[in-house]
Formats: sequence, C-alpha cells, structure tokens
Amino acid sequence: MGASTLVGVTSRLTVGGEVARQVIFDADGYDPPARVAGSVGIAFRASDGLVFALDWLASKPQDGETIAVAQGVELTGTLRLGRAWLQGMIFYLEPELYLLSPTASDTRGYRIISELEFDRAWSLQMSYESTSSVTNPHQSPTTRVGGMLQWVPNPERSMVLRINHRFDSGGQLSLTHRYSNMQRGIEVKSESEAVWQQTSDISPTITRLSTRAELVQAVGQATYVGLHYRGEAGRPLSGDSFQGFTYLTNMAQIDATWMPGTWPQPLCCWE
Repeated sequence: MGASTLVGVTSRLTVGGEVARQVIFDADGYDPPARVAGSVGIAFRASDGLVFALDWLASKPQDGETIAVAQGVELTGTLRLGRAWLQGMIFYLEPELYLLSPTASDTRGYRIISELEFDRAWSLQMSYESTSSVTNPHQSPTTRVGGMLQWVPNPERSMVLRINHRFDSGGQLSLTHRYSNMQRGIEVKSESEAVWQQTSDISPTITRLSTRAELVQAVGQATYVGLHYRGEAGRPLSGDSFQGFTYLTNMAQIDATWMPGTWPQPLCCWE
C-alpha cells in the first residue's frame, strides 16, 4: 500500500516521490514488523538522449521509534542513441534498507547495462555489476556479468537466451522458447537450463541440467489437452573432476481441460 507523485518542474527537470507501507509474511510463521519506505528523486534531461537521475531512499520499522532510519542513494545516467542505450548506476544502500523487498540491503557499488536493438525482432542486452558490503568495506567485491539475446518476430513467437555468471560462485545459462497459434489452438513452451559452480580450488563445473516443456492443443471448441514434461540431472560439487550425474528425475503429465469460450491457461507454466 502506498502512493507516489511525479511533477515536471520544467521541460528538462522532473521531481517526484513515493511512500509505501510494507507488510512481509514469513513462511515460518514469524511476521516481521510493518515498515514504512519512501524515496525522493530528481531527474535532469541534459539532451534528447541523455538523462541523469538522483534518488534518495529510506525505510524504517513502523513501530520502531528508537531505530534509526536506514538510507540509501542511487545516481543513474542513461544515454540513448538510436536503437542502442547505455545506463550506469552508482549506489550506496545502508543495512536494513528495505526497498519493497523482503531482503534488506547492505551493498554499495555500480552497475552498467546496455542494450542494442538490431531490428524489430532481435535485441541484445549486457550487464556488469560490482558490489561490496557497506558494513564490511574490506570485503572482496562481488562481480556479476550477464547477457540476454532476444528474438521476438511477432507477439506469438519468442526465443530468449540468458547467461548470468558470478565469478566467485558460478552461474547459469538458459534458453526459453514460446510459440502459439490462436487460430489452430496450439501453444508450446520449452526451457532448458545449465547451472555451473566454481570455487577457488576447481574450475567451473556443471552441477545441474534441467529441461521442461509444455504443449496445449485444442481438440474441440471448448476442450484442450495438455502435455507437460520436466527433467533434471545433477550432482553435488565435490572433487576436481567430473564423474557423471548422481541423480536423474523425470515427470510427465497429461491433462484435459474443458473451458467453454476461453483460451486455456496452462496448468504448468513459468515466467
């Protein structure tokens, strides 16, 4: 629950603010106190393609009168040139700062994100982030890199390849595909993922492979049949050599749905 406002002071200057009350429900039955969080920001448009923004963030337990307000600041610059844009952010987020998330912040660092649209169907996005702890400034920075190649030729078809890697622990690679044809009453989804881990003692090692697929087919004006499959193979990270996967799981499901006048929502789905 919250409220926000955004006001254009001039054609180049915009100011705004937001305040919200956060209630977090814990799965173990422990309900943390409600928190009040807010932000105040100012944005300056230096040119048609260059924008700078400065945001001040704060949060505090609603009933914690003696607890100091946790604060943070983010400085962002965004540059857009035709089909490409580049964004850089420097942030400093104190401990116990909650930004509409059940996890408290305790980070400082910077993030760089870039995206290039090759045409109407193809786009590429890359990211780089380096963070460290505010409470422990001597802690080694955590570095993450990521990328996403996206192909969306039309609203009914898409394919996305994602890669994320954290240099001190590992990462994942995934390929997601979606196809639907409303006239033929068919929808197909599939996703494959590989997860790897690494330590200071061993090189990156694949620890999990998984795939899932879903097919929904109309067999009548209001009847649909769904086919679903999940498979996963993995092994714990131990030793310095790969000796095969230690477990393999498979799940297959067939179901029929009667939904007069509507397109079916898959029973097994993912984002």
